[in-house]
Amino acid sequence: MLDYWTWKRGLRMNITQSARPRPENRGTEAVPGTAHLATVLASVPGVAEQSLRATLESLPSVKVIGTVAGCLSALQMVRARQVDLVVIDSNLPLEDVQVFLQQLEQEGLRTRSLVLAATSGQVRRALAAGADAALRRDASIRQLGDVVARFHRASPGDAQDLSGE
Repeated sequence: MLDYWTWKRGLRMNITQSARPRPENRGTEAVPGTAHLATVLASVPGVAEQSLRATLESLPSVKVIGTVAGCLSALQMVRARQVDLVVIDSNLPLEDVQVFLQQLEQEGLRTRSLVLAATSGQVRRALAAGADAALRRDASIRQLGDVVARFHRASPGDAQDLSGE
């Protein structure tokens, strides 16, 4: 896999250039003819980010095309590439997430957003800010997979509380 690092405004952006599946994804490829969701992960770099990326890559309908360290970088990537889904981790400041979600709507970008929240209150605030879906961080991989599958079926703009509560 070929990666390159771009430094913009102090934020790290990792863009995956290869469509070749990683060895750990063998046996989890999507059914032929099923579109993969080109996905960007927005999360503070570290163990949690790496774990979340590995989890997303294990889902058969997801292709992680990049990892960014903040909402500004996520917005730049959404504008520059065809991104179907942005997964935003709750370790980013809520104010930045709200501004990001507002920008997606104001610019008419059709990218879906999934916010992973630490609390039920954060789930409600993310949905109120315009997230397409919100899920608690302590959800199972199966619940995450179900949410991603719903993005294939739902129409854009349908906010969904998928917190599992």
